[in-house]
Amino acid sequence: MVAIKRAMEPEIKQEHPVGRPKENLSKLDELPHRTDSILASYVGVGKDTLRKAEKIVEAAEQQPEIKQES
Repeated sequence: MVAIKRAMEPEIKQEHPVGRPKENLSKLDELPHRTDSILASYVGVGKDTLRKAEKIVEAAEQQPEIKQES
């Protein structure tokens, strides 16, 4: 899930730039406005769940010596 987010984030940010659109888009209200909402909808979770999963992955990457006990 986090790997998908990381792979797609640059593309989504390029497609949906920050700020006001240069042209009047009639379907603008139908689209999520936040990059994290768009990415979360791609992987089928909420934006908060995706953020929490990313924090867990980042923590595991920073301390790879800590292993999950079975």
